Amino acid sequence: MIIRGLEKADIVATIGGASVGGRDCCWEAANRIGIPTAVIRGIKVQPGRVTSLIILDKPIVLLPGHVQSTLVGFCLLLLPLMRYMAGFDSPFSFVTLNARLSHKLALKEFASFKRVRFVKVTKVNGEYLAEPILGDSSITSVVVKANGFIIIPEGKEIVEEGEKVNVQLVNGLFPQL
Repeated sequence: MIIRGLEKADIVATIGGASVGGRDCCWEAANRIGIPTAVIRGIKVQPGRVTSLIILDKPIVLLPGHVQSTLVGFCLLLLPLMRYMAGFDSPFSFVTLNARLSHKLALKEFASFKRVRFVKVTKVNGEYLAEPILGDSSITSVVVKANGFIIIPEGKEIVEEGEKVNVQLVNGLFPQL
């Protein structure tokens, strides 16, 4: 299927079959096709850390199968690549707003990674409030309830209640505010 995609498209993207170890089917398949000219083997973002890129004349983006991981890989790697290849000046197309976090977030795991957390933004007394929607990366309802996401920088383990955060809104992907 990857070969057929390379014959017909400028970019090939797979969903699922991107993992670490024996379940990394798409990585194995893409590497059997030819010798890559460039490789990104995972990104330092959680969820979505197994998102990968192989270039065999054309880019092949390998997205993980869990819904949150897929969306993070799409937003942070595939969409910017598509925008770059289409000739847009900026690789990112997110509308960003400042909000205050509704409650404290403790992030002990993957401290050396950027962490993406989906949020529900509401306007309260003229100010935006971002409520984290938490759940395993396989849980679709997290994304359904969210209307944006925040990116917590590497090394930051606590985001305090009331702390200002930048919320990325993805037009057409999340419900409007």
